[in-house]
Amino acid sequence: MKLCILCFSFIRKNIFPILITVTMLTVAMFILTTFVGEYHYMSYTRDVLNESELQNGVYFMMPSDGDAEREDVQALEIRKKLETYDACAHVLTNTFFVVNYEHDFCNAFLYNHAMRENFCLEVTSGRWLSAEPAETEAVIGGVTWGNTRVGDIITLSNGITARVVGIMGDDVLYPSFTSYDNHFQTANLLFDVNDTVIFLSQETIDPAFYTDLYSFQEDRNCYVVFSEQASETEKQEVIRYLQTYGAVVDYDTIMENSEQSIREWVARAFPLPLFLIVVSTISVICICTVIVKRSMTDHSKYFMIGCSKAKGFWAIVAPLTVMFSIPCALNMISILWLPNLFRAGDHSALINYLIRPNAIIPVIGYEILMVAVLYLIPWFFYRRYTPIAFYRRNL
Repeated sequence: MKLCILCFSFIRKNIFPILITVTMLTVAMFILTTFVGEYHYMSYTRDVLNESELQNGVYFMMPSDGDAEREDVQALEIRKKLETYDACAHVLTNTFFVVNYEHDFCNAFLYNHAMRENFCLEVTSGRWLSAEPAETEAVIGGVTWGNTRVGDIITLSNGITARVVGIMGDDVLYPSFTSYDNHFQTANLLFDVNDTVIFLSQETIDPAFYTDLYSFQEDRNCYVVFSEQASETEKQEVIRYLQTYGAVVDYDTIMENSEQSIREWVARAFPLPLFLIVVSTISVICICTVIVKRSMTDHSKYFMIGCSKAKGFWAIVAPLTVMFSIPCALNMISILWLPNLFRAGDHSALINYLIRPNAIIPVIGYEILMVAVLYLIPWFFYRRYTPIAFYRRNL
């Protein structure tokens, strides 16, 4: 108890600047980790496309006029027409429906071979859907699935049974061909976020189930992959056909704009939190130096009544380490257990970031650096003096 009182006595006179610095550092690190999550979001969508075989293709966007039923019929007619062109190898779009699992709703996506191969999504455990599944495979994500594990066999409310081969995070980033923009720019517009999803291998499901999917839907937009044997003339014929119904953007344009958008965003977003962290770190150094200098007179007296040099040293280092470790501890808790707190709340549709567990690595690195600084400052002042010399110097 005496040691605790002694420790607190050294920071008591500077408690307000310490609290201000701790608050500023906490906010700065929170902003920085959020921006890192946004960078992961943008770079992840870019990387998924980069690792796909979509280079020889275009994204088609159909405008909406509010008549959903007519638009669905027209989108189906466009896809059927595309299949008649020899230049078209694949027409990729989402096939999905809403289903129940143990009384909870979830969004189910049926992925054929082309979708599985071109959109290989990240899983936290297990693997992505295989190219040639021997049975119906499922990759699940979100908060619906409780204690479901890789290898479990699950049955949906419509009777579809599948083996879980992969599990994603609580917020799943997946392809969603719903964006329409005449100035379409970046890869992340091809993706959306949801917190209750299941991806199923389509070919292994009995076609009889399709008649029972009362909410069976397909996205109106699509990604058209051209055949490798298609000539430029044949490709342009397909593009002209699509342009009569909507907007078309090619793969190279999406990737070039994505790279440029990421660079511009990084240059605009990161200076503020980095500046705040630098200012906070300088404040930590200044506060630590002031506290050490102010404590030297008191320590010279403590040494004369039996306090060892080592105990006096740690009486300074320990409270400063505890106080200035609070920002790192709070941000690590936020990253690991509360990634959406103060970022998105309950509105998963607004999420535009990926807060991954490995985001704590730079936080831990900063914590190690901070502890080293807090150790070196008092060591620099105390190292050259014996307790007697220390006392004489501070009389």
